[in-house]
Amino acid sequence: MQTYTQNGYLAERVFTASPLELTRLLYEGALGSIDLAVEMLHANKIMERGKAITKAVNIIHELRATLNAAAHPEIAARLERLYIYIQNRLFDGHARKSEQALLEASRLLKQLYQGWLDVMKRAAAESAAESATEERTVSESCEIPIGVMSPYASAFDGPASGRSWAA
Repeated sequence: MQTYTQNGYLAERVFTASPLELTRLLYEGALGSIDLAVEMLHANKIMERGKAITKAVNIIHELRATLNAAAHPEIAARLERLYIYIQNRLFDGHARKSEQALLEASRLLKQLYQGWLDVMKRAAAESAAESATEERTVSESCEIPIGVMSPYASAFDGPASGRSWAA
């Protein structure tokens, strides 16, 4: 039952996530899988380690598939090479039982993840700035004085009518 609840929560997060958030979730999933692979290496659980590495490799493959070479060809090419390198380190780590290879893959992916978090912060700040600018533009272009728009003042009173609710 708990697995269903967790899967339902994750599904809800995925269905309602923005593209930026989806990429963040992919990074987190890959990092979690690599951490699990390291745990399974220490526990000498070969099948579980293999499943965790396979999951991480598949997630990194998804990250590679989302690269937009048309927008930034040089950056996309560099990221693709780095993703391939990380996948190869994961394969090496599994085949050779190398914790060092798994930790290197994790370290590189964490750096990319931190960079992605920075991108998300900048995008949120830019979005907030755009919203503030749009809001200011709309209120400045309004032809009716703010005092007249108040539901407590009539069109005849105006903001400086001298009326008061106090008796």
